[in-house]
Amino acid sequence: MNDWNALWGSHFPFADDRTAVAEGGTVEIRNLLNMDANIVLGIVNERLRLECDTIEELSTRYELDQNALREKMESLGYRYDPISNQFK
Repeated sequence: MNDWNALWGSHFPFADDRTAVAEGGTVEIRNLLNMDANIVLGIVNERLRLECDTIEELSTRYELDQNALREKMESLGYRYDPISNQFK
């Protein structure tokens, strides 16, 4: 499938608050920090855009270590921007 909407729908689909549905299976949000940083960046920015107003809310909601998340994103050269509520 090459069509984005056919594969993902209108936004990245999530089965529940802790599981993201992806082609071939699910991704546990609590295991997010063990994943490749580029994948984490996409998932985290999507959740910040659609569900969480701050990084603090994201960290609390998904029981993520905020410092570990920031460090992972900084390893790619991204920093959290509270104005846009995204890692840039």
